Amino acid sequence: MPDVLQAGHISRAVQLGVELHQFEALEMVSESLTASSDPELLHTAAKFFLDNSHFDRAVNILALARRVCLLSCYTMQ
Repeated sequence: MPDVLQAGHISRAVQLGVELHQFEALEMVSESLTASSDPELLHTAAKFFLDNSHFDRAVNILALARRVCLLSCYTMQ
């Protein structure tokens, strides 16, 4: 998984982490997520952590997603 992340394929790394239930790998990948990350990618990662009771990580990602939403709403006005 780190090879995928190093190549800059964060969405593929998230997808693999979810499919293979790789908590540690997905936690490492989620540290690379920012407010400029794809909202769907943030949602996928947050849902995975919520579904698997990793609430602290899910909250951090959902906070990023909220920033994305606020930024998108602000720039559309």
